Amino acid sequence: MGDRRQALTNDTGDFWFFSPDNIELVVKVLDGCSFNERYWVYFGGLTDVKVIMTVVDSETGVAATYYNPPGTPFRPVQDVDSFAVCSQGGNLYGQSRYLLTDGEMESARGGSNRTSPFAASLADSHRPRRVALPQEHGACEADDRTLCLKGGRFAVRARWETADGAGDATAWPLTADTGLYWFFGPNNVEMVIKVLDGCGINGHRWVFAGGLTDVAVTMTVTDSETDEVRHYENPAGTPFQPIQDLKAFSCSAPAP
Repeated sequence: MGDRRQALTNDTGDFWFFSPDNIELVVKVLDGCSFNERYWVYFGGLTDVKVIMTVVDSETGVAATYYNPPGTPFRPVQDVDSFAVCSQGGNLYGQSRYLLTDGEMESARGGSNRTSPFAASLADSHRPRRVALPQEHGACEADDRTLCLKGGRFAVRARWETADGAGDATAWPLTADTGLYWFFGPNNVEMVIKVLDGCGINGHRWVFAGGLTDVAVTMTVTDSETDEVRHYENPAGTPFQPIQDLKAFSCSAPAP
């Protein structure tokens, strides 16, 4: 079924399970060594299926495994403790989850050499490249702050806020149904959202969102054909809670 993973930036990647156009999981690994002598692992998901995820430091063999139970909206992972693998760490191995065997280390170091167009663009410009999507026919007008999903019908905007300031999130279209946002820098993806057509299942279009952040976020999704708007929020200091709104927009809603 093809490679189900794709590098987005030097720190971030995504996974799909059933279709390459249907992103299910986003992960990033950040260097927190100057803060707590650890590397940090963040996961955000747009799924409620069973997921087992393993992150391996191929230099030291330190690894950690994360689990999402079946039927549970993907619980955010913000692990800032497990990988005590910074060069200045006083207890390099004892404070990490576990070590791989020699055989597992060899396998980990022999990973894919595939380079995605996103990773290639970073090598040239250090900024993620926008994806060339099919021509949109809806009323949504995409810009740096607005994602246009489902053929341009749905417009998505997001805003972040911290104790030091606030701002509009910067949009990064990924597929026709899915997009990302970053807040503070283009290499640090903070949020993923997709709009799916569930009309044949429950008569509604669905909104799924996941985050790799704990800052305050407000998000709006607007149906440009009916002017209906849905608002979603994540409070400050809370790991971004998954959004799985299966009744976001009625498929039978009349146009204004």
